Amino acid sequence: MMITELEKPRFSLLEIESALTELVCARAEAEAVADPQEKEQALAACDEALSQYVSRELAKADNIIDFCRHLKRATEAAKEDRDYYARRASFLERTRARVLECCQYAMEYVGKKRIEGRHGYLSLRANGGLAALTVDESLLPDEFRVVTLKVPLDTWKKWGMLDEAEVIGTQPNQRKIRHVLESGGGVPGAYLEERGQHVEIR
Repeated sequence: MMITELEKPRFSLLEIESALTELVCARAEAEAVADPQEKEQALAACDEALSQYVSRELAKADNIIDFCRHLKRATEAAKEDRDYYARRASFLERTRARVLECCQYAMEYVGKKRIEGRHGYLSLRANGGLAALTVDESLLPDEFRVVTLKVPLDTWKKWGMLDEAEVIGTQPNQRKIRHVLESGGGVPGAYLEERGQHVEIR
C-alpha cells in the first residue's frame, strides 16, 4: 500500500529529495502491515531511518520545510474531503428517511400494509423494541417511585442506621411501572406510547 499523493510529480516542484519521499512511502507501507509485531518493527525501522535522514539533512532546511508544509496542506485537504463526505452521507440518509416517512404516511392513509413493485416491495411494519413510557410525576403514587440517597460510607455499612441519609431526589421506578402496564394493569399518570410503524424495502 502506497500513499499515491507522495508519488505525484509535484514533489519535483517542491525540490524534495527522492530519499525523503521514499522513506515516507516506506512508512506508509509499514502502516499497512497486518501483523502487529511486524508492523511495530517496520515502523520503528522507518522512524529510525527518517530520524537519521532529517538529522543529516538539517542543513538543507528548505527541503524539510517545503515537505512538511506539503504534508500539512495534504492533511487539511484530507480533512476537508472527510467533512464533505460526512455531510453528504448525512444528507443522503436524511433524504432516504424522509422518502420512507412519506411512503409510510401514504400507506397508512390508504390502509395498505404492502405494495408490490417489479424489483421488490414496500412493507409497513410495526416498530420493534420497548414502547416509549410516558409518566406524569405529579400523578404518580409513591409505590411507583424510587428514592436516591447519599449516606456516609460507615453509616451505609451498618444497614438500617440511616439517620444521616441525605435525600438527593426521587424518580419513577420505570421497571415496575412498565411491568404493571405491560401486564394489563394501570398506573396513575403513566402509559405506554404506541410503538408506531415504519416502511421497509424488501
